Amino acid sequence: MNLMKIVSAEVKALLKQNGLPCPTSEVDFDVPKIDAYTQVQLTEDLQGINDNVLYIIWTPEMPCKHEDAKAVIKSKDFCTSKINPSDHWCKNQKTGYYCLYVGDSEKNFESRMQQHFSLCSQKGRTYSLWMQSWKKVPSPIFVTFFGFKSKKVLGEIKKVLWHYYKPLLGSRKPRCGKN
Repeated sequence: MNLMKIVSAEVKALLKQNGLPCPTSEVDFDVPKIDAYTQVQLTEDLQGINDNVLYIIWTPEMPCKHEDAKAVIKSKDFCTSKINPSDHWCKNQKTGYYCLYVGDSEKNFESRMQQHFSLCSQKGRTYSLWMQSWKKVPSPIFVTFFGFKSKKVLGEIKKVLWHYYKPLLGSRKPRCGKN
């Protein structure tokens, strides 16, 4: 069973259990090597992905241990996402992958992915993974996306998935649907 099938089944079950709507669309793609990934490839990979998106970034191997994360991941040039506690730093038992990040985006989704993959020049103010700035970059990276009809549900869905998948990086606070 591939990663998308496993995650899709888990996400749908979690949302149903929590009385939240199921996604209207699902897409996934992989990035074999971050340092060779381009804006053109990102645009092609994101075709068919619209607004009101929840996404999960995965990797089969981490480039460092929790205690070394700050030295490997943090950068003085970027606002890098928060490093979560060590109990988050384990492979998901069902997928066999590390969950790097759970995010939500109600618009400008491609711009958000540019930040995570360091494909834009916007430095400083936006918290993101900025993976090309890491001293050691995990490879490959897999991204699963779920589209929803309404942005109002994204915040609650993100909290549910964040608690379930325990991402290594990032906040559980939603960017979207803060009504």
